Amino acid sequence: MPGNPASDKIHLIEGSLACYARGWLSLIPLLGFLPAFLVLMEYKELKAMSRQQWNAAYNYLRTGFVLSLIGVFLNLILMGGLILLVIRLIQNGVLSPEDVMI
Repeated sequence: MPGNPASDKIHLIEGSLACYARGWLSLIPLLGFLPAFLVLMEYKELKAMSRQQWNAAYNYLRTGFVLSLIGVFLNLILMGGLILLVIRLIQNGVLSPEDVMI
């Protein structure tokens, strides 16, 4: 039942643990963008709920958030590296632009 303090606390703790798990998943190369995005979206709501009542899993929430930020950063670096590699291969004649087009 929404609005019930007990169910709010359960939602808060379960959400914090889910953010922690998704934070680890965000470190998976190229596939980590979706879990990271979900953590970043849910973090704001759960952080606001944590101000209203004590969150026993707050450290998991915070750790999941930090992991998701690291995951986004590492995935962006990896994607940038792959794009630069493809550009370099095209410049060296190993690939043609038609090979890269989907």
